[in-house]
Amino acid sequence: MLVPRSTLALLTLPVTLALASQVPLRASCKPTTSRDYPWALFYPAVKWNSLHGAPRTEQGDPTVMNLASCSKAFLSASLGILMQDFADGENKTALPRNVEKFSWDTKMRDLLPDEWMTEDHWTTEKASLKDLLSHVTGFPAHDGSYSTYDSPQDIVARMRHLRAAYELRQLWEYTNQMYITGAYVVSKYSGSSYRDFLEERILLPLRMSSSTLYPDRAFESGKFTQSWTPSRRRIPFWMPEHTADLLAGAGGVMSNVEDMVNWVKMLLNSGVDPQTNKTIIPRTTFDLATSAISVAVHKGSALTSIMGYGLGWIRLAYRGHELVQHSGGAPGVATIVDPYPSDGFGVVLLANTVGPLVTQKIARAIADRMLGLPTEAPRVETEMGPHAQLEPRIPVNPIPPNILAGFTGTYSNLGYGNFTLCSPLFPNLGRLPGRHPRLQTSRFGDRKAHWSLGPLQRLAAVLGITSPAFSSIRTCLIFWTKSIRRSSWWRMER
Repeated sequence: MLVPRSTLALLTLPVTLALASQVPLRASCKPTTSRDYPWALFYPAVKWNSLHGAPRTEQGDPTVMNLASCSKAFLSASLGILMQDFADGENKTALPRNVEKFSWDTKMRDLLPDEWMTEDHWTTEKASLKDLLSHVTGFPAHDGSYSTYDSPQDIVARMRHLRAAYELRQLWEYTNQMYITGAYVVSKYSGSSYRDFLEERILLPLRMSSSTLYPDRAFESGKFTQSWTPSRRRIPFWMPEHTADLLAGAGGVMSNVEDMVNWVKMLLNSGVDPQTNKTIIPRTTFDLATSAISVAVHKGSALTSIMGYGLGWIRLAYRGHELVQHSGGAPGVATIVDPYPSDGFGVVLLANTVGPLVTQKIARAIADRMLGLPTEAPRVETEMGPHAQLEPRIPVNPIPPNILAGFTGTYSNLGYGNFTLCSPLFPNLGRLPGRHPRLQTSRFGDRKAHWSLGPLQRLAAVLGITSPAFSSIRTCLIFWTKSIRRSSWWRMER
């Protein structure tokens, strides 16, 4: 959907790939062409229609898709609304006795006095809500420490057993756990669940009737998309109903481009719904959330400035134009929300397959067109080709199995639980998933996920680890995620 440029003009693109429709379109093994990729669908419209009334790429109602981390801005908005409720005396629950004011500077130990604790005393005492949502707690992405059956309260309780990568406010480090914790604060002090609070205070006032935080509702609507890999394999939705409450704050919103039009129009109007003139996000929260509280990327480029992170938003300059944006990525999900506040338009791009770099190029190419700037966007079509995201090749002579045999056994960590590395006699039990290899079952706990050494062997081969120095579990894990390599593990049994 394309809207002519005006004071609050908004450009939105519902990206449902030709290879990923409501009904699988790639049932046969026909040769793949550029028409299978989103840029082939949109570039002619952008190029020849000058962004005025370009045709839609789907029939029927707009497809509902998961927003992934573009959901984080909804959490900061929800917390700001709740803070305003307390300031106006409209709160439904009471704060702890020693908390006089509920604000972004309120300390977590005061809001969660019997629950909040980290391994570092300073972080335990001084971390605030603003620190959590601006990613400066020092915690890395300990996503492997929880399972889909954990609750937000479990995440908070386990925080004390997780190791930080940096000191509080030392450096920016992205972590979903803090957004899970933020949603828990909303549910604790709003008198309702976080999901219900967000729907009542944001989605309903903005007439986002197709949006929800309940996967079952999205599926029942018949509008929810399927998820696909770039190699045209259909995969299950990454966030089933039983885990939606846990992940709601970090990535739980499901919406479509028509609803997101209302969301971005409100953002372009500084938190006020332009249709009703009703304040959705309190101005204090809006200004703070869209500011650069921490520095996420310290070096700019020829096209972009350094990047600051607010509260669920990234702030930067793109080719000299102010941009407040966020992207989202999950298995079978790639999303971008790009408001250009000074230029009065925004780009919303939702895709039901992975590929955040490509979707970003598409979004930036559209912005170039809106801004009257030259673009190199046709390259995107090539980058989305069938060989663009092939998996790394495995060397012909991988690590001999006997080198890895010494790793077999059960290992334990208070934050992550237990996991067992099994015999390499079972090499096909699984493969290391995703862009950052980590333990597939996430939180192991009593289940003691049994893993073959086949995935570790393949990972080591890809990384070129070929020497006998690959001889301890800590050496092995250091090549995984930062969160795992900074955690202490010990062998319980062989």
